[in-house]
Amino acid sequence: MYIFVKSKNSHADHRHAIRRTWGSQTSIDRWRIRTIFVTGNASGLLQKSIHNEWEIYGDILQVDAPDEYEYVFERSEYPILNVVS
Repeated sequence: MYIFVKSKNSHADHRHAIRRTWGSQTSIDRWRIRTIFVTGNASGLLQKSIHNEWEIYGDILQVDAPDEYEYVFERSEYPILNVVS
């Protein structure tokens, strides 16, 4: 089971808190759980930071959409469309 969490690129502290708490859960009964953070586009140092975080944890899905509230739907639909297809 995948749990997709929308996350703003600059909210690394929020992602770390989730990883330390409920996001650290890897299974319930016989179901395997994987928490994936969905972020939008970034550039410069922020992109480097996101990439480094992905290399360490492997739980970031960066979609091709601006990392702004107005594009929250695009960031939300991407994982669903790609898991279903």
